[in-house]
Amino acid sequence: MKSAAIIPLKKEIQFVLKILSVLVLSIGISLAVLFIFLNKDLESTYGSAFQAISDLLQDLNHYIVIAVLAQFLFSSILICLLGLLYTHKIAGPVFRLKMILKRFQAGEEPEVISFRKTDFLTGVAGSFNGFFVFLNARQKTIEEAEALLKQLDSRGGKGDREKLWRLEALLAELES
Repeated sequence: MKSAAIIPLKKEIQFVLKILSVLVLSIGISLAVLFIFLNKDLESTYGSAFQAISDLLQDLNHYIVIAVLAQFLFSSILICLLGLLYTHKIAGPVFRLKMILKRFQAGEEPEVISFRKTDFLTGVAGSFNGFFVFLNARQKTIEEAEALLKQLDSRGGKGDREKLWRLEALLAELES
């Protein structure tokens, strides 16, 4: 049986691409801020051009700080929002599994587990469904063995030998 990945590769790639696009956008914002501050009209004479560059040089550190802060603020906000979005795609299924396990411990029969298509842990749902099918089959085997034990005659009657063989088969099934 082929096991599904916990987090599908397509969704991982989408997440990385979104983070990279945020970084590219934030670099673009930083360059735009620098362009706005540094785009000065240089006059035609050497002296006036030199004076404009000299004035610009005095404020260059301020412009760079403003550009870096704008980039940091933009990228931090977007990466935090993306992080929250993607952690919910993991936390939601984990919370759902926790609730299903609590109900199972309380004695309720577990339902078929499924997640939203946008959630990350889609492979885990199949593993849990398989586990609950296995548990149900095991419980039925145990119940059949208990019923055979109750039917055994304490005097060792004729039909008891067949019941004992069946009990041995059930025990071997449970051990495997």
